[in-house]
Amino acid sequence: MMPGILGTGIIGDQAMAINSILTNTSTSILANVSGDVYLIGPDAIVTTSGDAVNGANTTTAKRIIVQGSLISEQDGIDLGVGGSGGFNQVSIASTGYIFAESDGIEAEGGGNVIVNEGSIFAVNDGMFLLNDGNTVTNYGNITGATDGIDITGNFNTVTNYGQITGGDEGIEIAGNLNVIYNYGAITTTDEFIGNEAVEASTSTGETFFLYN
Repeated sequence: MMPGILGTGIIGDQAMAINSILTNTSTSILANVSGDVYLIGPDAIVTTSGDAVNGANTTTAKRIIVQGSLISEQDGIDLGVGGSGGFNQVSIASTGYIFAESDGIEAEGGGNVIVNEGSIFAVNDGMFLLNDGNTVTNYGNITGATDGIDITGNFNTVTNYGQITGGDEGIEIAGNLNVIYNYGAITTTDEFIGNEAVEASTSTGETFFLYN
């Protein structure tokens, strides 16, 4: 159940609802309509035992805007399932905050655009992304007790102007033609042998680019 609907609009031939969460709730936000906008307002705190925003389905082109706080015993935001349900947009404002006991943001479908200006803290990965063509831009703080960002797929791009920290790796990325642009700081908090600020895994013939 959605706590509120702010308004509706049209994108192309598709009706778009703007679902607004403006007050505190302990109910997971079900993001299951393609093209809809899900807005967590600056005064809202979503505290859940499941995913705070549950978009783990095959619908695409959803937009998640976090101006308030997501506190979850699972994922903060969960998008896509089984390699489908991609092409979503996620925006974490400077006032936005995610704390998750699993992943801060998990997205499986590919083609997602994620911009973080706030703070993401996760017991597992700050972001866990699968599939191809994801774009992540970080101006804020992303921290994962395992990895700051973990991406598996091809043609993914991470641009960092802020701080990305992982207990194991700051960024762990695997696949072909992935690119990292770093204008901020990417670090690991555990200097155990084998842990790195950036760990890139490629197969024979694959290429990875890091600009620092």
